[in-house]
Amino acid sequence: MHHAARSRPLLLLFFLLLASTGRASWHMLLES
Repeated sequence: MHHAARSRPLLLLFFLLLASTGRASWHMLLES
């Protein structure tokens, strides 16, 4: 149970990184 609580912030960080990268590529797509 402790392991699951520890991996949660990591998953959130990964999702934030994915959203940031996706938004950056979306802006590149709009500009081109």
